[in-house]
Amino acid sequence: MNAIPTHRMRDNERGAVLIEFALVLPLLLVLFAGMFDMGLAFQRYQAVTNAAREGARMAVLPGYSDTDVEGRARAYLAASGVPGTPTIGVSVISTRTTNGTLFTAKKV
Repeated sequence: MNAIPTHRMRDNERGAVLIEFALVLPLLLVLFAGMFDMGLAFQRYQAVTNAAREGARMAVLPGYSDTDVEGRARAYLAASGVPGTPTIGVSVISTRTTNGTLFTAKKV
């Protein structure tokens, strides 16, 4: 029987590994890019949610106007690193009740 030299087998396997790597690399890059984008989107979602929370917290305190609330939400978004100028709307409906004032905030 003739034995196949081991160095020839290794050379053939190197070529196969290189081809497999070339086929899998684009898929891995797309997967990593998608994970990065989803993480960035989730971070921005959290920043907007927290800005709304800060604005609502300020809105229930006495002595603050709608402009103050909007400014606080914008400042929070700017500090969080959200790019651009987001559209922020403040809508407060005030109704007197026996227990105090009822505030309703809605997303615009």
